Amino acid sequence: MNKMPKPFQKLASRTALALFVALGALFPLGQSCFAAPHADKFLAVPRGIDSSLAAAGKAVVADTKAPSVPTPAINPPIVSPITSESGNAVPPAPTPQQPETAYVFSFAGLLGGEVKLDDYAGRPMLIVNTASKCGFTPQYEGLEKLWNAYKDKGLVVIGIPSNDFGGQEPGDAADIKKFCDLTYGVSFPMTAKQVVKGKDAHPFYQWAKASYGGSAMPKWNFHKILIGVDGTVVDTWSSMTGPSSNDIKKAVERELAKSTPAGTVEEE
Repeated sequence: MNKMPKPFQKLASRTALALFVALGALFPLGQSCFAAPHADKFLAVPRGIDSSLAAAGKAVVADTKAPSVPTPAINPPIVSPITSESGNAVPPAPTPQQPETAYVFSFAGLLGGEVKLDDYAGRPMLIVNTASKCGFTPQYEGLEKLWNAYKDKGLVVIGIPSNDFGGQEPGDAADIKKFCDLTYGVSFPMTAKQVVKGKDAHPFYQWAKASYGGSAMPKWNFHKILIGVDGTVVDTWSSMTGPSSNDIKKAVERELAKSTPAGTVEEE
């Protein structure tokens, strides 16, 4: 019998190896015959077979593994809705929303009663945290002048005593009232002493910071917040800006021009 020419022998050997590897990948039940230590016997390099092709065959066999079983998808647990005694589903509690205006807030009055911001709806309000023993305390005089100049046009000035900065408002309500009356003749509304900074600040100040930004939170006594005729914060000023400044006057006048409020503010 004539021998097959060498080129055909090489082609036949390569074809046989490729078929051998393909069968091993297609029939996993027989894959144990390809696993070590038997794989080398089946994949021994035959004569005339290119060594790199044999190495590729070994790599194919080594990567031939039992098919992985997909992990079943885990659905989130079904949570039964909370039901009332009547069996009706109870809707989840709504997420608290930030108030849109300052009118939802109120303060205890300096000598009793309540200072409700919604009593001044539609009017600009200049809200100032005050102190009796501060270097900025003389601003009481400027606040009183501003109040007298614009109150008939609709401006409301509200003083909020606070001991938060330097312990400079140590007195009780009677002490504060006496000081303001005798020293500066204050007649605009005053609240009871309040916390105006940090996590314990009065809700008005927390709202002002959340709705307007960090500049609405006082850094010292006689910080000023202007509430516009729409009930939102429209501007703020630090202690360094006095009540008689042109910036404050112009801002107040812009707000007054937007609305002609009715009614008057009861003086202290």
